Amino acid sequence: MTNERTGEDESQSDKLSTELTVEQKFSLKVYSEQTKSLSAEEAQILLIEMVRRNMIQSNIIKHLVNSQDE
Repeated sequence: MTNERTGEDESQSDKLSTELTVEQKFSLKVYSEQTKSLSAEEAQILLIEMVRRNMIQSNIIKHLVNSQDE
C-alpha cells in the first residue's frame, strides 16, 4: 500500500499511526463540546485524571513490550 501523503510503501500493520481516525476525531469534538461548561476546578481535576490514566496506559504498554522481549 502507498501512503498518499509521503508516496512511500507501507503496510497498515507495519506503521504506528499517530493520526486520529474519523471516529476518534468525532469523539474528540463531542468531548470538546461537553467540557466547555466545566469550571476551572473541574477542568483541573479532569486533566489530572487524564494524565494519570495516560501514565497507567504508558506503563501497561512498556510492560507488554518488555514481556515480549523475554
